[in-house]
Amino acid sequence: MRFLQFGCLIGGALLLAASTPVLAQQKVFYMGEGNKLLSQAHVDSMVARMKQRYQAQRLGAALVVTSKTQRHDTLFCEYTINIAPTSSLEAEAKRQRFVGQTLPSFKLQDLDGRTVTSEGLRGRPLVLNLWFTTCGGCIQEMPALNQAQVAASNRGIDFLALTYEPADKVRSFLRKRSFTFRHIPAAKAYCNLFTQEYPVTIFVDKQGVIKAIQEGLPVIGPAFQSNHRVLAADGQLYLDAAALEEGLALIR
Repeated sequence: MRFLQFGCLIGGALLLAASTPVLAQQKVFYMGEGNKLLSQAHVDSMVARMKQRYQAQRLGAALVVTSKTQRHDTLFCEYTINIAPTSSLEAEAKRQRFVGQTLPSFKLQDLDGRTVTSEGLRGRPLVLNLWFTTCGGCIQEMPALNQAQVAASNRGIDFLALTYEPADKVRSFLRKRSFTFRHIPAAKAYCNLFTQEYPVTIFVDKQGVIKAIQEGLPVIGPAFQSNHRVLAADGQLYLDAAALEEGLALIR
């Protein structure tokens, strides 16, 4: 997926895209190059032109608000325009609808055969990483995930890694590579609730509410770094430490 990002923050605290409702009477501006303020109609027109431009390649364009700053009756938005296969954009939109909702309940077995339930984890922040053993992007982000797990600032957070793959395949992988999360294999049905494109990291607060979902999806175009995503050699975007920290800060 290609990310095109414009603008910088105009004062105030950053908020999640889903955290501030846009009221009908609000003025909404998007921050363009050189901090130029763009109207909703202008940005919608840009997205429409990009959809038309990439249609022949079976790609879609989607506007994603990355942060919002409220100043009186005006909302200032930073944004990206994502260019990706239409199916990927639809899947991402589906995932983002979980943000602000209670994490779907689960009862699963970890690698040691111990039962893990969502209810049993309630009361502590939770990070869920969805991955599989031959996913290049998943492997690339593991060092940052391992470091986050042992950081003093993240004490009290539970870290789980879920995959659709069987336990023996996960054990074989872990003999060769370090991934220090508590592992939940054979969780296909639960992973499928969120994605069939990996990796995906879900940040859940102590009340069991999903605060953010961060994805790595197939990339269209040349190598680049944008929005705290880094292009891996196999054409996957994975999280870097800065993006991971943003998600963790929401649930501490």
